[in-house]
Amino acid sequence: LLMQIDKLLCSVERVTLSISCVLTVFVMLIVSADAISRYLLNAPIGFTFDLVIMYIMPATLFCALSFTLRHGAHVNVDLIVGYLRPRQFDILSGLLMLIAFPLVLFLGTEGAVNTWRAWLGGDVTTGVYAWQIWLSEIIVPIGFGLLAARVAHMAVANLYAGITGERAVAIPLSPHRISKHEEAI
Repeated sequence: LLMQIDKLLCSVERVTLSISCVLTVFVMLIVSADAISRYLLNAPIGFTFDLVIMYIMPATLFCALSFTLRHGAHVNVDLIVGYLRPRQFDILSGLLMLIAFPLVLFLGTEGAVNTWRAWLGGDVTTGVYAWQIWLSEIIVPIGFGLLAARVAHMAVANLYAGITGERAVAIPLSPHRISKHEEAI
C-alpha cells in the first residue's frame, strides 16, 4: 500500500513539476518579450511584472515543493547520517516528518483560508490592472497540500521501514537518482 501511494504521489508530482517547468519557460519568454518591446519598440508589456510576481513565480515554486522533497533535492546537512544505521536513520527521518507535518498542514490550511477570504471578498489589486487576489493565493494551499500528503507518506513509510526493517518502502531524505523521464522534465 505504501508503495502504491508513493507511485500515485510521484505521478501527481511529475505533473506539478512539469507545470513548474513550463511556467519557468513562460517567464523567460514573457520577460524577454517585454524587454524587446520596451527597448526596441518603446512599448513595454504593462502587465508582465504583476503576472510574473503574483502568479507565475509562486506557482513555479509551490508546484515543485513536493517533488523536491521526494527526490532529496532540498538543502541537506548530512553530518549525522553517516553515524546512524539505516533503520535508525529511517526512524529518525520518519519522526522528523511527523514533526514537520503539522506545520506543513497549518501553512496549507491558512493558505486555503486566505484564498477563501479573498474569493468571498472579491479582492483585487489596485493599479492599472485589477488582478484577482484569490488566484494568486490558491497556489499556496495546492502546493502545501501536496507537500503535506508527501510528508505524511514519508513519515509513515520511513517509520514502517525503521520498525520492520523493510527498506524497500523507505524514502531517503538525501539525494538519489531520478528516472530518465523525470530528468528530462
